[in-house]
Amino acid sequence: MPTYKVGTEPLKTRKSMREVLCEQCGKSMGKAYFSHAYQGLTADQAIELWPYLKMDIKVHESQCALQEKKPAG
Repeated sequence: MPTYKVGTEPLKTRKSMREVLCEQCGKSMGKAYFSHAYQGLTADQAIELWPYLKMDIKVHESQCALQEKKPAG
């Protein structure tokens, strides 16, 4: 199960916003106002903080989980 964090780099167009990123693969789920350095958030915790990212996170949950299960080699 992927976890999520708020990126450390401010956006060039709006300094008060940061990317919400998957900690597994680095994919951006969208943008959020930065208030704390969140890390290790579950999907439910991220959705509670940013309900407008719900669809993106739910879709990513299934896609990122599939990437984890592929055998190496």
